[in-house]
Amino acid sequence: MYEDAIVYTSDGKKIGKVTKVDTNYFIVYKKGLIGDEEFRIPVAAVSTYNTSAADTLSITLNLKEEE
Repeated sequence: MYEDAIVYTSDGKKIGKVTKVDTNYFIVYKKGLIGDEEFRIPVAAVSTYNTSAADTLSITLNLKEEE
């Protein structure tokens, strides 16, 4: 359901796209210029889920990029 959602920090920075969802966490994949990164984010860090007019799901975290 939340796979392929775009993930943003609380200060509006794009982290990447959800690639896998588990009961306690989800994996976010960020394609970089030099190397790709994966982040394991706890479900408890999710602040809001949003759906745009184009049916694109986005997730906003209650964390800033530095956290």
